[in-house]
Amino acid sequence: MDSDMRKALHADKYPTIEYVFHNIEQAAVQVNTHSHDARFKLRVDGKLNMAGVGRQIAMDVFVMRNSERHFLVHAETTLLMSDFGVTPPVALFGLIKAGNQVRVIFDLDLVMPTIRTN
Repeated sequence: MDSDMRKALHADKYPTIEYVFHNIEQAAVQVNTHSHDARFKLRVDGKLNMAGVGRQIAMDVFVMRNSERHFLVHAETTLLMSDFGVTPPVALFGLIKAGNQVRVIFDLDLVMPTIRTN
C-alpha cells in the first residue's frame, strides 16, 4: 500500500507535504490544579500543500513546557484526501481499500539553544 499511496499522492512530482503557518487564531492556558502543570492550547491557521494542491487548515496545537529549555508540542487533525485531489488507493483488485479520511498526528520535541555570553 505504501507504493500505491505514493502514486496517489503523485510523490514523484510532489515529494514533500508542507504546512505553512499563517497565524494563531486563539490562545488559552490550561492549568491542571492538582499537578500545577500548565499547557497552552493554540488554534493555528495555515496552508497545507499536498499532491500539488494547497488548502487552508486550522487545527488545535498543545504546547507544554517540560523543563527550562524543553517544550513538547502535540497536534492532530482529520483531512479528506479528496479535498487535495487524491483518490484513495486500492490494492488486490479492490479487496484492500484506503479510506478517504486521514487522521494526521504530529509530536514535536523542541529544545531551545543555550545562549552563551562572553
